[in-house]
Amino acid sequence: MALYLGIDGGGTGCRAAVADASGCILGTGTAGPANVATDPAGTRENILRAARMALAEAVGPGAVEAELPKLVAGLGLAGVNTAGGLGLDLPFAQAWVETDAVTAVKGALRGGDGIVAALGTGSVFASQRGGVIRQVGGWGLVLGDEG
Repeated sequence: MALYLGIDGGGTGCRAAVADASGCILGTGTAGPANVATDPAGTRENILRAARMALAEAVGPGAVEAELPKLVAGLGLAGVNTAGGLGLDLPFAQAWVETDAVTAVKGALRGGDGIVAALGTGSVFASQRGGVIRQVGGWGLVLGDEG
């Protein structure tokens, strides 16, 4: 059975969900912060901690290490201002990385047009129109992006 991993990583925490091909969520997990810009090593550790927790719930604790490298993963992470712009060396079969602003828009609007305000440790306002995403803010705490 193919399993898919979704990761939402931000400045205060990391959430993971494992789903099957139909989209049914089989397990969830949480861990500490996942902001690539402020702590790349901690981000990797927390992604893997949350992923293992979700996977254990989905397939049982004994199968986690065998299933982890088979996962197809989509990650929305704070501190990633260019898609794929990080070197976390994740052990998944495939991984797509986007900014958390992009995944917030895609998740909230589900392909439709609209505007999203994401206010957490940082903040970003983003819109989607005709499939094109534009954002204001979301550049990180160093540039004055306090939530």
